[in-house]
Amino acid sequence: MQGRNFAHTALTRCVATLTLVTFVVGASTGKHVENASCASDDQALLQAKALVKGGVATCPADPSTDTEDPVIWVRDTVLTTTSGQCVIPQNAVTVSDNCPGVTWSCEPPSCSCAYVGQNTVDCTAIDAAGNAASASLYVTVEDNEDPVFDAVPNDVTVTTDQGQCGARVNFNVPTATDNCGVAQLVCSPESGTAFSVGTTTVTCTATDVNGNTAETSFVVKVDDYQDPLVVVSDTVLSTTSGQCVIPQNAVTVSDNCPGVTWSCEPPSCSCAYVGQNTVDCTAIDAAGNAASASLYVTVEDNEDPDFDAVPNDVTVTTDQGQCGARVNFNVPTASRHCGIFQVVCSPESGTTFPVGTTTVTCTATDVNGNTAGTSFVVNVHETEAPVFNPVPDNVTVTADQGQCEAVVNFNVPTAIDNCPGVQAVCSPESGTTFPVGTTTVTCTATDVNGNTAETSFVVNVDETEAPVFDPVPDVVTVTADQGQCGAVVDYVANATDNCPGVQVVCSQESGTTFPVGTTNVTCSATDASGNTASSESFVVQVNDLEDPSIGTLPNIDVQSCSPTTVTFAPTADDNCPGVSTSCSPSSGSLFTVGETEVTCTATDVAGSTSQKRFSVSVECDNGSSEPTDNAGDGSYYHKRVPRIPRWLHHKHHGHAKRGRHVRKGLDTRTDGAQ
Repeated sequence: MQGRNFAHTALTRCVATLTLVTFVVGASTGKHVENASCASDDQALLQAKALVKGGVATCPADPSTDTEDPVIWVRDTVLTTTSGQCVIPQNAVTVSDNCPGVTWSCEPPSCSCAYVGQNTVDCTAIDAAGNAASASLYVTVEDNEDPVFDAVPNDVTVTTDQGQCGARVNFNVPTATDNCGVAQLVCSPESGTAFSVGTTTVTCTATDVNGNTAETSFVVKVDDYQDPLVVVSDTVLSTTSGQCVIPQNAVTVSDNCPGVTWSCEPPSCSCAYVGQNTVDCTAIDAAGNAASASLYVTVEDNEDPDFDAVPNDVTVTTDQGQCGARVNFNVPTASRHCGIFQVVCSPESGTTFPVGTTTVTCTATDVNGNTAGTSFVVNVHETEAPVFNPVPDNVTVTADQGQCEAVVNFNVPTAIDNCPGVQAVCSPESGTTFPVGTTTVTCTATDVNGNTAETSFVVNVDETEAPVFDPVPDVVTVTADQGQCGAVVDYVANATDNCPGVQVVCSQESGTTFPVGTTNVTCSATDASGNTASSESFVVQVNDLEDPSIGTLPNIDVQSCSPTTVTFAPTADDNCPGVSTSCSPSSGSLFTVGETEVTCTATDVAGSTSQKRFSVSVECDNGSSEPTDNAGDGSYYHKRVPRIPRWLHHKHHGHAKRGRHVRKGLDTRTDGAQ
């Protein structure tokens, strides 16, 4: 900054200590900043003002004649209401002048609560000659003082409201003061709140108009002195556990506060306390308050006796000749913690027990009348079998006429036994129909206890009737089976008898093959008892109605210009041997030039016939080869040129068979075969 000249310009608001020295530049004089406390020349430049007048800043020899205004610069500041009167700090205002003796003053607001916030303050600098300069700054007035409580309330102690586990407590809210005034004062919990049993801290907070706060607290203690309520009801306990436990439903407790408990001092549930007893019960709440009540506890012995051992079932047999037995047994013993009075059994030992099963029931009774029962079984078995009187002799009869059986009556034997009720039955029973042959009748006597005795005899039924043949036909006529020289013939030859099992035997059985012709059949019948019937005879007649069959007859072509002998050998088949054939013209005949029809007939031994026809053509063809004696017997035929064969097939029956009239037609074939 040294050597710089400054124009007459006001620079404001910086704090600096400047030393002005006189300098001369040529013919001019001025002032410059010799030293500055600012951090930089630029800051110092803004903090200082050089007064240049006519090129030279000077202080007149008589400062009172100085007409140049001082320079003032300010900065904003913050003050509090603590002092009550605002004082602008020295570092907030800086003044300078060309002449010494400059002073400054500000008119701050009163630092009272009314000026809390930002305020504009005017500051004035006056030099020794009375020249003045002004500047304004912002002064922010802050209230940082907390309210102050006037007095803290004492702790409050109350008892619970009746029937409640707490109390509604009213207290005086404490007061507080502040330099600027208290905006609100609240306590939590509030006065008039229901406080629970125990200790509760109440916190009160005072807030001034500028948001400053202060707190204080005190304690509210609620004591519970209300006794619980206990209600009891008489109860009944048993001696089973040995130690009595009062049931929950026998004692009911209530209290203004939760947490109440109860206890009772029951008697020992032993046999000595059977009956009514007084028991005291006490209820204690969480605060230690107590209440008592008494109830009657009736101790009952409901435990039944226990049998030490149950006797095993007893099994005996009847006394000889008696339908019962006298039985002795040991009476079982029983125990009980309160003592056994008696044990009795029914029926008693030494009683006569009937045949069968009898349940013996034993009852134990203790000193308090409790009972227990057990039982076992006495089985009396009766093992004597009944005895039969003499049994009837064997019985022999003849089968009823036309029947294979006989109704036989006999006397049922009787039996006796040591117990009544024996019954005798026979199988088969008297009056039953007995079949032919020997049947054993078994009689069984059974007493009421299932003991049995048996005896038996024989019933013989003899059968003497011979079988009888059903009518049979004199002659059975059938036709030979197709392609067979006989027939399977079924016939019926039956015989009846009063008993099943009759057998019929014939000289040739039904279902066998009978030959063509007449066959005599003789049959005999024998029943199961060996009785026989007279023989029966009849005839089986098998007729052959099947025509014979002629083999293939091809047409014959012969090349010849004169009559030629032609031979041929037709064949025939039949279901029976002995078939014969004949042709017209016959084989070996002389055939003239042209076409000649040959008819061949087959005849079987039964006289049935069939016919076939073929043609023999003798043709004169000079260009053809000579006929050949192919057979070596002087006959000629030629088959070089095939022709379309023509044949006629005719069958003729020499007589009507079984009333049928058979009409044969003509068959024309073009395959070259006959």
